[in-house]
This record gives sequence, structure tokens and C-alpha cells, in this order.
Amino acid sequence: MKRTPFRTLASLVLAMTAATTIARANTIYDNFGPGQTYDINYGYQVVKTGFGLDKLVAVSFLPKADYTLTQIELGLNWTACNICGNDGATIDLVSSVNGLPGSTVLESWSPGHLAALGSADNLMSHKIVTLMGGTEYWIVAHPNGFDGWNWNNQGYTGHVATSNSDGASWSIPMSYGGYPAETPAFAVLGNPVVTSTPEPSSLMLLGSGALGTLGVIRRRFKA
Repeated sequence: MKRTPFRTLASLVLAMTAATTIARANTIYDNFGPGQTYDINYGYQVVKTGFGLDKLVAVSFLPKADYTLTQIELGLNWTACNICGNDGATIDLVSSVNGLPGSTVLESWSPGHLAALGSADNLMSHKIVTLMGGTEYWIVAHPNGFDGWNWNNQGYTGHVATSNSDGASWSIPMSYGGYPAETPAFAVLGNPVVTSTPEPSSLMLLGSGALGTLGVIRRRFKA
């Protein structure tokens, strides 16, 4: 009879006692309407002016649990005209400092082409970024030209920050263009991180079963 190494059984026990698993992607935040729709008439201007005076727009979100980021979606589009600069943008996911966008960049994207008006930009995560539950994060849009980050069409409000100094300083607008401030259209998706630990009774049964199996193997081997 072939002898089963004790190390194999021990490894099996350890592997089953505690496991960290990642489930399918879930919605962390989403203010889009059905089919990724948003307000195509109103939004925030995100403008490349140069000389350190670029107008940036940032919006925050607060995960309710721990997630591994998979992608973000934005209702951000470029205004195509002869004097509107270049298509594309830089999107940063940053930490929060005193309720405003911080300088720590967790992940950055630089799409060379933004979605057409009425469509959404889908940016996949290429890093392992863990978003902690109860921690505020910001998505910051840096323009390459004259862009618009359109409002959501679901009436969602939240923390929006604007900068007229390329991110050197930020302000929280109470209103925009005479209209109530609304959050720009965006969504954040991720895989929930779930840590499972078996109950003590399950551990006892598993351990006794493994030891019993080892005893049978030893008896058969001696026989």
C-alpha cells in the first residue's frame, strides 16, 4: 500500500482552516441611470488651459466594505472643435486628506480617446488596489482639452471638488452655474474581499478526521 506523507494531510488541514476568497465584481458606487445614462445637457467643465491653471474636477465615494478595485466608469467626454485642445484625459484615483483630494495616487489611467456624449468611459484596473470600507477616496479628472464631466440623472449628490490651479488647491462648490450641485456620472466596481473562518466545532471534526485517516494509513502500512 502506498504511504501518504503526513505533510500532505497537515497542509490540507491548514488550507481549509482559514481562506480568503474573492467573489465576482460588485457595485461599490453607481449613480448612472439604466444603461449607463446620464444628463447630457449639464455637467462640470474640465478644461486644459496651461500655465498651471488647468480646471480639474474630482468626486468622492465611500466603500461600505473592503473591495479590490476592478474598474471605474465615467460620463466624461471631449468637446471636439478647432480650439478645444486634444482628446483624452488623465484620471487619478487618490486618497482623501481633510475631506479633499490628496496627493497619493493609488492608480492612474490616461485614455487617449474619451467616450462620445451619451456614452461612458470604462477604465479597467491593472493594479491590485484594495479599497477599505469606511474610507473616502476621490476620482480626479485632468483634461487634455475642453472636456465635460456630465451630471448624473438620478438626483445623486455628494462631495465634489473643483480646482482652478491644476490641483494645487481645491474648493467644494455649493452650486454650479446657478444650478444645484450634483455629482458627475460615475461608477466604481470591485470584488468584495471576504475572509471566512470555520467554527471551532468544524475545526475539531476536521482535525479528528485527518488524524483518523492517518491512523488507518499507518495500520494498513504495518499490516
